[in-house]
Amino acid sequence: MKPEEKCVALIIGRGGSKRIPKKNIRLFATEGPMIGVPIRALRSSGIASEIFVDTDSKEIAHEAETAGAQVPYLRDSKLADDQTTTLEVVKSAIRKLEIPATQAVVVVYPASYLTPEHYVEALKRFNLTDRSKMLVSVCSVGVSPNRLFGINDVTNDIEPADLSALEGRTQDTRPAYRDAGKLYMATSMHWLQTGNVFESAQAFVLPPAFGIDIDTPDDWIFAEATWRGLNLTNTR
Repeated sequence: MKPEEKCVALIIGRGGSKRIPKKNIRLFATEGPMIGVPIRALRSSGIASEIFVDTDSKEIAHEAETAGAQVPYLRDSKLADDQTTTLEVVKSAIRKLEIPATQAVVVVYPASYLTPEHYVEALKRFNLTDRSKMLVSVCSVGVSPNRLFGINDVTNDIEPADLSALEGRTQDTRPAYRDAGKLYMATSMHWLQTGNVFESAQAFVLPPAFGIDIDTPDDWIFAEATWRGLNLTNTR
C-alpha cells in the first residue's frame, strides 16, 4: 500500500471507566490488555502510517506503547470526564498532532477486537467511495424499530410501539442498524468541521459478533465468549 493511500490511526481511551474499572487495560480473553488488541490488529493490517493513542492515563499509555503505538502526550484533564464527547477529543488530538487536512484518520475505541481484514476493507471502502463523508461502523439490531415494545413498570403489560408491525412477518420489515462503536473514518478536515459523525456518513456494516458494545460487565463476558468462539472457528 502506497504511503498516500494509508491513514493515521487514533485510538482514544480515558482511564476513568466506571462500569468496568480499568476497562481499556483489563485482560481480554487470552489477548492481554484490551487496548493492545486493536493496536496489534491495526499494525498487522498495514493500513496506518502511524498509530497514536490519546489518553489521560499513564497506565494506558504504558500498555499502548508496549503494544506498538505512539503516545506523544497525555490528554488534558478537562477532556477526560464523562461529559466530554468523542468529537471534542478527536478535534483536539488532530490539532495537537497537526494532521494534514486531506489525510484520512480512523478513530478506534480501545474495546474493539476487529480483525486486520476489517481495517483493510474499511480503508479500501473509504478510498473508493466519497471521501467527503464519514465512514461509520454499524451492525444490525436484528429487528425493525416498529417491532419493539416497552413493558409497563407497574403492571408488567407489554406496550407495543406499533401493534400492526408485531403481527407481520419479521422478514418483511426493513432492517435497522445501530452504531457499532468500533471505527469512524474521515479526512482530518472533515473531523474538524463536522458537528456530528452521522450528519454526512456512510455505513461500514459489521457482523453482529464484531459489533458488541462493551459497556457493562455482562457485555465484557459476552464479548470474551464471542471472541473465543470466533477464534475456535477460525482454527478449524
